[in-house]
Order: sequence, then structure tokens, then C-alpha cells
Amino acid sequence: MIGSRRKIAQVCDTFLNNGWATIEQWEKIHTPIGLEIGSKTVQEIAVSIAAQLIQVRNEIKKG
Repeated sequence: MIGSRRKIAQVCDTFLNNGWATIEQWEKIHTPIGLEIGSKTVQEIAVSIAAQLIQVRNEIKKG
């Protein structure tokens, strides 16, 4: 799920408060916000999110 920190927190609260997911289930959802590379433009933010997805994929392959 991609979104701002605020939006992710709102969705998490909604899911937990409505019983749509447990904490354990929610913790399995990856919420990439992007790597901290000083992104300013939409394009830079997209690159930082893509880079984080690649980083997570490679960590999963190792583990």
C-alpha cells in the first residue's frame, strides 16, 4: 500500500477499529514511503519508492 504516513495511519486505524484486520495481519502489509534521498518532485518521489521496493524485494530473497 502506498500513501503518506498520515494516510497509512488513518487506514490502519480504520481497519483495526472496524475489525477488518488484526494487528498481526496489518503488520504483514508493506507500506513503502520511499527511501530518504531528499526527493522534491513527483518524479523523484517515484524513484525513491521504486528504490525502496527493490530494496525490500532483495532483502526477502536473502532471508
